[in-house]
This record gives sequence, structure tokens and C-alpha cells, in this order.
Amino acid sequence: MPVALVVDSPQILTVNSALPVHSLAEFIGYARTIPARSILHRRASARSRICSARCCSSLPISSSCTCRIRGSAPAIVDLLAGQVQMMFDSPRSCCRTSRPASCAHVAVTSASRMAQLPDVPTMSEAGYPQLAATLWTGLMAPAGTPEPIVRKLNMAPNAGLQTPEAQAAIHQLGVDTRPLTPQAFGEFMTAQTRKWAQVVAAAGIKGE
Repeated sequence: MPVALVVDSPQILTVNSALPVHSLAEFIGYARTIPARSILHRRASARSRICSARCCSSLPISSSCTCRIRGSAPAIVDLLAGQVQMMFDSPRSCCRTSRPASCAHVAVTSASRMAQLPDVPTMSEAGYPQLAATLWTGLMAPAGTPEPIVRKLNMAPNAGLQTPEAQAAIHQLGVDTRPLTPQAFGEFMTAQTRKWAQVVAAAGIKGE
């Protein structure tokens, strides 16, 4: 049973700074001028695979291919070294590890700009509203849990995440919080399930 939405995290499109691009439009224009499949996208984690697949497949370029790697840190090392030219990853990885001299943040997949990266536009602002997509974490209870207990479980994280200490930690991670009732969280999950089922089918993603 849905209890509460804990955090909501965007993905950041980051490119190697050796590329002659400073925006999503410039990146797409550049990708169209080079040989097919010479722009490499590194997926950093299994959980971000679907989100990244949606972002890559929705961009009007045909020169990207996906490479496997275990973990965000090795992926960012490859990006900084020029082994790959672009990647989607979480704010925690990109904001802490990336170096301005070696890479550039092009766009974020959240609905609004990140406080940590105020100069980086959203995908919607860049002209691709269909790429608004986040990775979220929530709390669930066993089926049949009495409603009063579910409400009590919902109140605890909703209140705790709004404390100054929690908000400071959340800000450092680059994620967002949205206090929702159990019913609202359930409706959110239903909409997300429907949305990502379509993405999985369109991208041809199979279980591993």
C-alpha cells in the first residue's frame, strides 16, 4: 500500500567540455553533423537505465549508443577523460564529482530548475517538455495495513523531511521532497507506472 513519497530526483545531461556545445540545441546540432553512433552515452546505474533510454531515444539524433559500466564514479571518470561524450546521471554524482574544466551540464530533467544549478535550463525550457522525468523513492506498507496506521506512517516522513536539518541534507543531494497523502501518492504511482510502461515498450527494454 502506498504510504509516502520521500524524494524526487532529476537526471542531469552532462557532456564532455571538449565538445563545441553549450546548450541542448547546440548538442543536437553537433550530433547531427558527425558520423552515426560516434556520440556515446554512458548509463551509470541500472535504475537510471529507463530514464536515460527515454531521454536518448527522444532526442532527434541518431549518433548515440549506450555503453555499460558499473557505477556512477567510473562513468564520470570516462566522461572527464573523453572516453564518452555525454551521460545522464543524478545530481549527487554530477554536482559533486564533475569538474567545470572537463564537462558541462546542459539540461536537467526536472520540471523546474535546480537550486544547485540555477543557470542550467530544464528540458522543457530547452524545447523538449516530453523529457521531464525524475527518479523517485517512496514508502510502502504491506497490503491490508489499517488506514489509521498508514496515515500515521505518512505523517512521520512528511514532517521529518521538512525540518531544517533534513532540508539542508536534501539540498546537498540535489533532490526534492513533495509531501503527499497516501491517496495522492497512490495516484502518482499509478500515473508513473502507466508512463514508464509505455517507455519500456517503446525502448524495447528487457529484464536482465
